[in-house]
Amino acid sequence: MFFTPAGKALFDVAPPPELAPDPVQVLMRGSRERGIILDPWGTEPGWRWDRDISWDIKAAALEALDLPDEPAA
Repeated sequence: MFFTPAGKALFDVAPPPELAPDPVQVLMRGSRERGIILDPWGTEPGWRWDRDISWDIKAAALEALDLPDEPAA
């Protein structure tokens, strides 16, 4: 059973889509057509160091996490 964000139960679900005989090849071909490079490093982030992330993004992430302030040393 699945629920909406409002908590309403969903009983009817759509049937799963029909898969191609080789769905992995279909996915890979579609990715290549969209310019997505399929290699072992494809899931790595484009940044390497914390300093590569701008402060606005760090601040927004911290705000979204709503972490408590660090205790004073």
